[in-house]
Amino acid sequence: MLKIIRIFIKFLKIFFGADSAEEIKKRGIVLSLAVPAFRWFDWLLVGLTQILVAFLIQLGLSYGLIFLLLWTGNIALNWSIVAINDKTKIDFTLMEGLRRLINAALEKSRLTGRILEAIILIRLIIWDGSDNVVIFFRHKLDNFYLRLATFIVVSGVQMGVWTTLYVLGYHSFSQLFKKFFL
Repeated sequence: MLKIIRIFIKFLKIFFGADSAEEIKKRGIVLSLAVPAFRWFDWLLVGLTQILVAFLIQLGLSYGLIFLLLWTGNIALNWSIVAINDKTKIDFTLMEGLRRLINAALEKSRLTGRILEAIILIRLIIWDGSDNVVIFFRHKLDNFYLRLATFIVVSGVQMGVWTTLYVLGYHSFSQLFKKFFL
């Protein structure tokens, strides 16, 4: 049992980038508030995006225009998340902690670390978005232009996937309204 506790404490030290139990506790308290707030906000935006897409479809906008509107909004929102993350130094996306864990895995086994990175990258591109990709791979995106290009491409891929899913899902605002409220 003591060995499991030591492993867990080592895990927490790596994840939080902390050297002491007191530091782990402080960072844990901050993240216990920041992460759920961020996730709640993220899910709220998913719902609002569904409503927006249904409304835009009802207005008769084309798939291409809906994609461009969502992509532009996604870029603006995700870039602000990266800026807030950098300014506050609060890892509310959990990507910096995850990066530290992957780096520790890479030290033990390059193959395992690379496989984990690949799996995480797929999830980040499709679900979490360009903000998380830039934060997670910051060490490899060593200049602003590379970071910006990655950000724009990943955001475009993500919005391509999600615009297609949204457009296929609801063909009118009233259909969406009925699904949620009736």
